[in-house]
Amino acid sequence: MRTRRIIVVLVIAITGIILLAGCNRSAVNINNIEKIELTFSQDPVVSRSCTLTEKNNIKEGMRIFEELETYASPDIKTAFQDVIYKITYKDGKLQERKYSKIRPVADIFKNIIDSQEVRKQWEDIFNVEMDKIESLKLLSKQKNSEVSITDKDQIAAIIASIKTFNETVSLDKKYFALCEAEYYDTNGGKMGSVLVVREDQATNQTLAQYNLLNQLKVVPADIESIKLTKNDSDQEITVEDPELISLVLENYHLGVTSDSAVSIAVKLKNDSRTHLNGSFDQDNIPDDIDKLLK
Repeated sequence: MRTRRIIVVLVIAITGIILLAGCNRSAVNINNIEKIELTFSQDPVVSRSCTLTEKNNIKEGMRIFEELETYASPDIKTAFQDVIYKITYKDGKLQERKYSKIRPVADIFKNIIDSQEVRKQWEDIFNVEMDKIESLKLLSKQKNSEVSITDKDQIAAIIASIKTFNETVSLDKKYFALCEAEYYDTNGGKMGSVLVVREDQATNQTLAQYNLLNQLKVVPADIESIKLTKNDSDQEITVEDPELISLVLENYHLGVTSDSAVSIAVKLKNDSRTHLNGSFDQDNIPDDIDKLLK
């Protein structure tokens, strides 16, 4: 009888210790954390670090921190990475932990990696030193063309506009690429690059101001015709009117998805240019186009 009581007491005690430990681990108040420094590495040479100070990122970082304690990486074809946490508390306390051979890191840390705080630390456009840029090259994604710019005022205006757009860009949204902007130093070394997209109206206006936009984008004069096919009925119409062609070009997206209501086949006058076929989803068909398909 006494043995049974001892066992029961021990079970209760151990359970209490486990529960207490669990409470202590989950009781971390993120308001007491000053910053989290993360390092992702595949070997001593290839590594990337970021510092989290924003509340949402600290909260997400601590959630993942707890998850990694019992995490088992799935058997998938992505590279393993070591993840190193360095947590600095406001009272000066430091906590460090290394999690080895974690994958898929890009998925686990997606919300953090996609955050503005981390993007501003990692992406070239937010860190480029303007006084070191000697030239800017714009490589069209729609035409076989490129434009080189050496005028410092033009370069500064274009880069500033692209940067402003990227500060509020939604990474969950698909954008229509206009061109790749590459910036080079005085020795001709590439310093970085960034996409310019159709939806970035301010940058498009800046490019138009310098008579660069039409050198980079496809316009109605470049197109022989556009065929629209309504997916639920196979109804087809051919658009040749420049105003309607322009309406399609400014609103459709590339490719076809399960949400596509109208498929678009673009027939270019010069077939060597970029493939531009795409579609409209039901909620973004322009009224004038929708009327033609009734």
